[in-house]
Amino acid sequence: MFGQRLRALRISNSYTQASLSDKIGVSEKTIGTWERGTREPPMATTVKLADIFDVTLDYLYGRNETPQWAKQKDTVDLKFFLDRNLVGAFYDGDELTEEQKAKLEIALTQIFWDQRKKERSDTDDSNKRTK
Repeated sequence: MFGQRLRALRISNSYTQASLSDKIGVSEKTIGTWERGTREPPMATTVKLADIFDVTLDYLYGRNETPQWAKQKDTVDLKFFLDRNLVGAFYDGDELTEEQKAKLEIALTQIFWDQRKKERSDTDDSNKRTK
């Protein structure tokens, strides 16, 4: 789970493996081993990653789907979004397997939080301009 989350966060925040490795002081190859799940970073590095991506350690390790900045309404909206998009999920006429649905849920959750964060940022920028 950690590797999938790290890769999704890295990509959604426009980092390459090289740029992220420069930012935290490890090799690009090391980032790849974390993303593939063959190794995990030390706790101090994991904390750095959580800070960089503005998520909790629980989120990085798959124990919690909710970023630390989210509000209660956001979690309700996420549930509605997932319910609406996962019901009757098919590919080429066949219903997705449970494993495929779980992967799709991870992707949809990341898309939801990326969009919600962007909406918040756009709203904050708009409010700053009107003050």
